Amino acid sequence: MNMTKTSAELKASAKAQLLGNYGKMISAFLLIECSCGFILYFAGDLLSVLTISNRILYYVIEILVYLLLGVFMLGQAKLYMNFVTGRPFSLNDLLYGFRSRSELGIKIMLFYIGITFLCMIPFVVALSTYAYIGSVHLIPLVSALLVGGMIVWCILILPLSQCYYIALDFPDYRFGQVCAMSRRVMKGQKARLFYLYVSFVPLGLLSVLSFGLGLLWLYPYMQCTLTNFYFDLMDYHTKQYA
Repeated sequence: MNMTKTSAELKASAKAQLLGNYGKMISAFLLIECSCGFILYFAGDLLSVLTISNRILYYVIEILVYLLLGVFMLGQAKLYMNFVTGRPFSLNDLLYGFRSRSELGIKIMLFYIGITFLCMIPFVVALSTYAYIGSVHLIPLVSALLVGGMIVWCILILPLSQCYYIALDFPDYRFGQVCAMSRRVMKGQKARLFYLYVSFVPLGLLSVLSFGLGLLWLYPYMQCTLTNFYFDLMDYHTKQYA
């Protein structure tokens, strides 16, 4: 007997929950995007002269923005967990990570960045070689390394996808415990989550065709669905080991 909800059921729950609440969730999305985007835009404008020192400084600022995003992601998880469970929620929830456990939010994001960097190194090296040499014979290799890197990235990231939710659900857990818990609850569930992500691809393409405006509705829809996935996942493990 299947004790987990299907992707269609998770999406249906998200749609029902978001009715009449899209405005606040869109505002939360814009607040995060504008905060991080403004810093990158300002840094890019300030360091517009393409020197090696300016480029290095921009990359440093970019990493710092991602760490800031890590703290925001903790608050975003708090916002959606409150929302999905029917508890009081507000945009103030986005600042949760700045009030509590900011170091954990940063560590999780650093871990994600590190995994992404390691997975993409072969592709970046091959792409740089192609850009330098300009040989069309390298195109199949570059393409293969990109696809291979993305596959390895999915294999490594999916087990750690629940870290932000777990960090909030288990406030006494340290970074290593959060990661271990995420791996444990995702055992046997990675394909289900991957399919859930893939199911949003058509809507993502439509959002691109709408010059990004569709993301204002798609992003809250995705986050709400993924939060429902987390609670369904934890409910499944509760029933399994009851």
